[in-house]
Amino acid sequence: MATSSRGRAPSRICLASALLSALMSNTAAVTMLIPLAAGVAPAPSTAILVAISASLGIPFVISTPPNAMVYGEGGIAFYDLSGTGTDSYGVGL
Repeated sequence: MATSSRGRAPSRICLASALLSALMSNTAAVTMLIPLAAGVAPAPSTAILVAISASLGIPFVISTPPNAMVYGEGGIAFYDLSGTGTDSYGVGL
């Protein structure tokens, strides 16, 4: 019995949202992916899932402005962020 790829599309878009938000602005990732997600799965909850998935992108200094500010002041090291970020990916996805 084959499963349709359309049924797995929202989870793939959420994964893409989390990965992209680790490398770019959360707002930019969500703005780019919500129209795509709405075309694939038009339920209103799809946009919410994409937005929540984007908030998981915290493993790098460039992921969020607070990460960059704390890192710039010397408050944390890169490995502090990457460890926490990997854990949040595991729990969130």
